[in-house]
Amino acid sequence: MTYYRLAVQERQTSQWAWKSTVLTSLVAVLHLLRIYSPIPAERIRVFSSACEEEMTEMLNWENNGLPSGSQTAGQFLQVRGLRVQQGSTQETLEKTVRRSIATEVDPL
Repeated sequence: MTYYRLAVQERQTSQWAWKSTVLTSLVAVLHLLRIYSPIPAERIRVFSSACEEEMTEMLNWENNGLPSGSQTAGQFLQVRGLRVQQGSTQETLEKTVRRSIATEVDPL
């Protein structure tokens, strides 16, 4: 099982802070990305791990400038074959997330 969690970069401190609980559904992650689409994609990170307990450690690594294995929202979608253009508008990000939710919910 894969666990997911979303974090947003705080403007004042540049630190990453959790914005979701631990999720086990890709559809739930995509719904949250849609909700947070007004936030620039580079300020949203998706953390994923096979171990739920590792999530807090991953956030600490990211906040200390170490590789955490997390991805920006745009990278997360691109890895899954969902194109998000570089420098895309928030509307484009939201449309991409909407299409991906439809695909996940209603597979061929």
